[in-house]
Amino acid sequence: MIISNIRKRIEQDKAYLVADIRCNFSKNTELWFGIDKKYEDWLTVDVYDAFLVEAIYMAMYYGEDIEITGLVSKKIYKNLIEYIMPVIHSLRPQFKIVSIDICGFGDADKSTAKIIGTGFSGGVDSFSTIIDKYEIEKDLEYKLNTLFFFNVGQYPGKNAEIRLKKALQHYNNSKALCEEINLPFVFLDSNMFEFYLPQWEYDAGPLCRISSILALQRGITRYYISGSNHYLQQNSSVDKQLDDVTDEFIYTMLSPVGMEIILDGNQYYRSDKIRRISQYDYVKRHLNVCVNSNIDVQKEKNCSVCHKCLRTLIVLESYGLLDQYKAVFNLDKYKEVSYRNKCYLSLQDGHGAFATENARIARENGIKMPSKLNAWLYLLPYRIKKKLLGK
Repeated sequence: MIISNIRKRIEQDKAYLVADIRCNFSKNTELWFGIDKKYEDWLTVDVYDAFLVEAIYMAMYYGEDIEITGLVSKKIYKNLIEYIMPVIHSLRPQFKIVSIDICGFGDADKSTAKIIGTGFSGGVDSFSTIIDKYEIEKDLEYKLNTLFFFNVGQYPGKNAEIRLKKALQHYNNSKALCEEINLPFVFLDSNMFEFYLPQWEYDAGPLCRISSILALQRGITRYYISGSNHYLQQNSSVDKQLDDVTDEFIYTMLSPVGMEIILDGNQYYRSDKIRRISQYDYVKRHLNVCVNSNIDVQKEKNCSVCHKCLRTLIVLESYGLLDQYKAVFNLDKYKEVSYRNKCYLSLQDGHGAFATENARIARENGIKMPSKLNAWLYLLPYRIKKKLLGK
């Protein structure tokens, strides 16, 4: 795989960071990141850091060595070779260790922008970061001044236009909060999933996010990644993805000179986050945790029955906060399935971080939870029906 000719390209109101690529597994010849033209000065054209981090997972999967005809950060180069690649290989033994050939080392020039950013999707984790790093933080070197939305594969499907449409719909639905708290909201697009396999946003999520941040390292000085699990819950996943294994170190290792990427929020349990962010009224108007791609987000922010909605609603119920969130959840729908959800929680208790935590919070706050036997009996007809339908 050869990556070369890094450059900026302006097309109407968009600015792109582009590099040519030659590889054996794709006919596409360019990798790019795109943002609104008014942020053009943030694009980083003097080092290939973004493209190297973006390429490493696919290079290892296809067993292609990487050749870059330019400079990269020494810190990123050495940490990829000495730590990140061996971890990926240990996690996915079929992925090969590859060589990385570069022209030399360098650090990105910095603009005067001094952007301190985080991603915003409307979820519990991103709201937690906003509360801590915008509402509470007073030090301007650490206080958020920009929110981002990265379109890096979180919408499944092979059609890039449909994926972009879904991403823009989510972005536009989240704009209202950014306008309310007076923070700019920057949309970044990329064609990395013309090279990546569809599931890699989940398999290699940290690399997708880091490469997008590195594309803008000329402007960004500090970037907060909103973590999901408490530090004591790390590595609790059975089917481990890269973030399950590397969250505690990968962001620091792949932070170049002049920019710090920080994992934020892992000092809290998710239930603690929900209780803390609920002190702010705008959260109750804009919270969006849903992963049901079939809902019309213009009419309904959350479906109220998918697994992410349910794991949020059980905590709100436990703390007596349900009615405060009726603007973003359909509470009637939730009440129809709440007992079934409690049955699932009872059976999953002890076999997953979120289920164990939510079952504990419910009991501690006086929510009557079914016994494992009663839960198993109640769910039996649903399981039989699913089996008959082949689901």
